[in-house]
Amino acid sequence: MVKMKHIFVVHSSIANIVQYDIIKSLVSQNEDVLILRDRGHKFIADFDVESIDISSYKVRSLKNINYFAYKLKVKRLVKKLTHNPFILYTPHSFDEIFMGMIKSKNCFGYYYVEEGDLSYFEINRFDSANDGKNVKNNIIKLLGATRRFYYINNKFKGTIAISERAFPWNTSNKIITQVNEFFNLKCFDTPVFPGIIVWGYLEEDSASLYKLVDVVYDYLTEHHIQSVAMKFHPQSYIFKRNMIDKIIDYVSKKGVNTELLDRNFMIEQNIFKTSTSLFSMGYSSSLVIYSLLFGGKAFKVSKSGVMHFSNLDAYFEYYNHQH
Repeated sequence: MVKMKHIFVVHSSIANIVQYDIIKSLVSQNEDVLILRDRGHKFIADFDVESIDISSYKVRSLKNINYFAYKLKVKRLVKKLTHNPFILYTPHSFDEIFMGMIKSKNCFGYYYVEEGDLSYFEINRFDSANDGKNVKNNIIKLLGATRRFYYINNKFKGTIAISERAFPWNTSNKIITQVNEFFNLKCFDTPVFPGIIVWGYLEEDSASLYKLVDVVYDYLTEHHIQSVAMKFHPQSYIFKRNMIDKIIDYVSKKGVNTELLDRNFMIEQNIFKTSTSLFSMGYSSSLVIYSLLFGGKAFKVSKSGVMHFSNLDAYFEYYNHQH
């Protein structure tokens, strides 16, 4: 009899954190587990498990794409991954690969896994994904939309998160995982910073970004915070390296000790272990949620000043007003 395979998608730090406890339990029971790594992420664990990097199969831009060639490429990967019976653990902002896997006859169920602030809003804030026959329009919808997706059918088994507040629309099978063991791994014996500045995609012009730097460093100086770390969106380390270097050079003149973090540095570990002050630069980072969940302090930095969120309710009230 063919053994059921459990396939997990790790495309972000939070996906690693949320799924670690479940994956370790399955591995200890000698279950068949496969990790699909995406966006250059590694699966951090203290045990061995099979993994495949699917980054090369993914489309990062809709410009000059051959839609039918892409669909053929995806179908080949899906066929390879779904040869035997499996259960899929996937982010809900999925794409053609995960859609194809869910619709495979060998898929015996799928769970949605927490992936940041997207997982904390009602389902009516999102579009429903579909497998329309118009290949071009469907790929554009899945990859190029501003809103993310949920796809629900009779194979849906539930949600997996680190907080009861995640997936508020799901009232059936809601699995809550523990994170303590994950953050106690030896690989997390890393420096702890009193303040961490996080950036998004760096889409603004340099003058606008420098203005944000001025605002936050004035705040740091005023509140006697003399040492901080800085982290950029993982994609920015690849596509916006020149702008990162300009920001770091600009920051060096501010008189506050600032350490540039590696793209794989897991900020959640700092947030979990200390009451780190998190400064989100010009955008609504999912890390604001985790800072507030783990007892830290969270701030939104804009050109007009620094806004402090006292709790999750305050953050969601602000976010919903903005959107």
